[in-house]
Amino acid sequence: MRNLTALQDRPVEVRGKAPWATRVDAALPRPPFTVLCRTNAGVVGAVVATHEVHRGRVHVVGGVEELVHLLRDAALLKKGERRTDPHPDLTMVETWEELEALAEAGYAPAYGVLRLAQEHPDLEALAAYLERAWTPVEVAAGVVVSTAHKAKGREWDRVVLWDDFYPWWEEEAAARANWGPGPAPSLPCYALLVCA
Repeated sequence: MRNLTALQDRPVEVRGKAPWATRVDAALPRPPFTVLCRTNAGVVGAVVATHEVHRGRVHVVGGVEELVHLLRDAALLKKGERRTDPHPDLTMVETWEELEALAEAGYAPAYGVLRLAQEHPDLEALAAYLERAWTPVEVAAGVVVSTAHKAKGREWDRVVLWDDFYPWWEEEAAARANWGPGPAPSLPCYALLVCA
């Protein structure tokens, strides 16, 4: 990792085992490609953004059921309605205000839900959108979205890192960014590079 950060202002040649040329750049590739996210909230944001841009179905590694459950449970909390099936990440929360307090205290799932609610106030509609945009068949999708931890052991030809990763290479941007409470997470750079 230290060797990579020493080269942060210079082009870096990446040599993989693939029989074709490889490169690292900032351009968004044409489908098919894969988006790697750090958080579940990042996965939801990536599905929305890539589906709107490419108008194709999106495959989420591991499915969308847990994300939909989380969004629907949060929607009930936000409306102050009775919850019959709380999401495991939100079982200790009884009100939207408690969710906000947990987010402020550094509880990552609560922070992710609040970020999504700021961008998409109707969480129920967001959950329905996620279900419509998703396809269970990876090869049928123009875009594959995954968290980095679910990508372990996988490889794709074109990989994009989503914007919920900590930009360890930009000290000024990192200082200005609001990455939520607690210490900023480090980028598992090697693991992500080998997915590409």
